[in-house]
Amino acid sequence: MTYRRADLGSRMLAFALDALIAGLFFIMPLPIIRSILSASYLLLRDVIMYEITGDKRWRNRSPGKRALGLQVVVETGTEKYKNLTRTVCLQRNFIPALGLIVGIIPLLGLILAPIISLIVWIIELIAALSHPEKKRLGDRLARTIVIQEIP
Repeated sequence: MTYRRADLGSRMLAFALDALIAGLFFIMPLPIIRSILSASYLLLRDVIMYEITGDKRWRNRSPGKRALGLQVVVETGTEKYKNLTRTVCLQRNFIPALGLIVGIIPLLGLILAPIISLIVWIIELIAALSHPEKKRLGDRLARTIVIQEIP
C-alpha cells in the first residue's frame, strides 16, 4: 500500500463526521456528562476504536478518517511513520477540543463553549491554510501528519 498526504478538504470532512459523532453525546440528560463525553471522544478519537476493538483497520483512525481512507501517523526522525499513543493523540486534539472542555464548566460553559469552538476552528483553518504542508496547530504540536491510502 502506498500513501500520500491527505488534502485539507478530506481532513475537514472527516472532522465533520467525527463532530457529528461527538454531538450524539448531547442526548445525555446532564450537561456536564454531555460535555465530558464529547470532549473525551474528540480528544481520543484517533485511538479509541483501535483500543476498544483491537482491529488493525482502526489503528490511528477515527470513524471519520476511516470512512475517508485517512490515517494519522507520527512523523519523527528516522521513524517517519509510527503509531499514535494516547499522549500524542491528546496533544494533537487538545486545541480543537478546547470548546468542549470549557463546556464542562456549569452554566458559563454553555455560553462560552460554542464561541470558543468557533474561534479555535477559525484559527486552526487559517493555520492549516497558511502552513506549507497544510498542517493545523495540533499536527504541528504532536508532530503528526494525516495520510491517505492510495489503492
